[in-house]
Amino acid sequence: MRCARAPSQPTRKLSCLGQDNPAELKRLLDAWPTPAGSRSRAFGDRLSRTALKGEAERQRSLSTPCTRLFVDRPRVLGWLRLRGVCGKDLSEIWSKSLRLQVGPYLILKERVADKDSIDGFVWRLSVKRGQQKSVVWESARDDSDWLNFAVFALLGNGSKQLIIEEYSGAAHCCWQDAIYELAAEPKLIYETEGQRGGFAIEDFNQDGRWELIQSQGNFETFDPCSHATTPCPTIVFEFVPELGTYRPSNGKFSAALLADLEPALSEYNREKRRRGDSAQVDADDICEILRITVDLLYAGQAKWAWEFFARETPIESRDEVKKRILEQLKNDSDFKQMKLPLE
Repeated sequence: MRCARAPSQPTRKLSCLGQDNPAELKRLLDAWPTPAGSRSRAFGDRLSRTALKGEAERQRSLSTPCTRLFVDRPRVLGWLRLRGVCGKDLSEIWSKSLRLQVGPYLILKERVADKDSIDGFVWRLSVKRGQQKSVVWESARDDSDWLNFAVFALLGNGSKQLIIEEYSGAAHCCWQDAIYELAAEPKLIYETEGQRGGFAIEDFNQDGRWELIQSQGNFETFDPCSHATTPCPTIVFEFVPELGTYRPSNGKFSAALLADLEPALSEYNREKRRRGDSAQVDADDICEILRITVDLLYAGQAKWAWEFFARETPIESRDEVKKRILEQLKNDSDFKQMKLPLE
């Protein structure tokens, strides 16, 4: 499992297992026995792959949009590789036009001169109703392909929202995103904060409101890891009607995040068996241990995360690395908002 340097090198996977289902989460956790304490027994062995495969086969037979053809059509978005067909790759819905009429609203994408910009021109997105025009986005660079928009009914209430995404142009990062409720004065309901991969949308619990899925880059180059090996946890954002905005909500989708993690655990287990228990743990091994640990923490499973970390991390660096992980989590706005356990 590696964070991709470009959308053509995907690694993150997210399945439709355990859609906001406490019973499914309990079943997954029950299939995850308490560690025996032996470092020779890889963590992946203790997650019941039989149970997960059985659930995948069961879901293949269902006719709901989320589960039909499970894992048959991977979709690629930035650092994410999603499995299943319940959601939408935003590339499927980006507007190919510079003008899009949506009811009384006209969405305009225009190239305008800007003497303060790097290129002398920028691309501007605005929403117009009658004579009233509101600018909602200005690009950083003069490249139309890096700025995309779409209109999609995200909230299940009959209205449509304007989704905006701009790529920074860097070799491996980043995407800036925003979602507006269409109105005479467009209302911002989501905006990217910090380093993010490109995002996708999924209706996990089939309630008509689509969740947002984005990988997070706050652990970028976490020592000793490079960009390619650094932890990049998945964040699931859920729309909260009472607040009128999206909020990170991994705790509600923990079962899906655990199912997503199982392939990485299996890969780690296979590699460890191939090398043998006596093999020296190098920097890449440490980074893979960090990635799995961080993914477990962001799935709300602190107990399993630290048991795995303690068993797999060399004793000479264990306390210092754990301290740095905890410091990072305490300063992470997503983690704090989700109120996930640290220990």
